[in-house]
Amino acid sequence: MNKITEKQLLIDKIVEAIQDTKGEDIMIFDLSTIENSVAQTFVICTGNSNTQVSAISGNIQKKVRN
Repeated sequence: MNKITEKQLLIDKIVEAIQDTKGEDIMIFDLSTIENSVAQTFVICTGNSNTQVSAISGNIQKKVRN
């Protein structure tokens, strides 16, 4: 049985928050094998307007805090 890591739970929350606000083209990049990387994982998506991008960002922040 696979153990779900804290990292994977965080990624799942971020993706869920993006989907809730209709973000599109969600891409997850695992950078953990790159030496001196600034992050272990990047989650990137697109939005159709500045307002939507702000909503996506706000929703991610809200879900990650909980």
